[in-house]
Amino acid sequence: MAMLELSQAGKTYLHQGIAVTALHPLSLSIGAGEFLCLSGPSGSGKTTLLNLMGVIDAPTTGTVILAGKGTAGLSRAQTARLRRQHLGLVFQEHNLIPVLSAYENIEYVLLLHGVPAPRRRERVRHVLEMVGLDECAERRPGEMSGGQQQRVTIARAIVNSPAVVLADEPTASLDSATGQSILDLLQRLNREQGITFVFSSHDPRMIGQADRIIALRDGRLASDLRP
Repeated sequence: MAMLELSQAGKTYLHQGIAVTALHPLSLSIGAGEFLCLSGPSGSGKTTLLNLMGVIDAPTTGTVILAGKGTAGLSRAQTARLRRQHLGLVFQEHNLIPVLSAYENIEYVLLLHGVPAPRRRERVRHVLEMVGLDECAERRPGEMSGGQQQRVTIARAIVNSPAVVLADEPTASLDSATGQSILDLLQRLNREQGITFVFSSHDPRMIGQADRIIALRDGRLASDLRP
């Protein structure tokens, strides 16, 4: 079953009255359980494609279907609801709420969904254990290392059991050893939990571990390989 489908989806922006194509129309189908890397140099269209996949931005042409649901014509509230229900997002900047503990940052996602307190406690404790941070539950982001903060970000992304997790350069701001530990974690979650991951990366280690590599060049699909 396709978790995410793009049909001739492209994006053009207006810059000082001039149309600039960031992503030429392309079609992709991403199935359940894939561990997929978007590769390419800066300016190749990776972030634009992730934004379309994440329903953060609407395509200028074509369509995006997430978990079997079309995204065209949705209101802002409907789009946000669809994103919360079916997507997990991991940013290299973490985007954690600094005044909240690791536990509270993760729990916040479930609060938005109205999950009852007993179920929230059970689920948050479970994902903290999954990412190896059960002993850091009460620490705030400023009291954690970059790698620990990224693990909280990953836990937050998966706590609601999304159809797809999108990650933008998830190891870019980390040293090599910490980056490798994050890669190992993502692979384990993919393998053991069946979570579908789509991530962008310049990191040769991440690209080398993907089971599908989509390369972009100048806003165009250059290749779609399964090593």
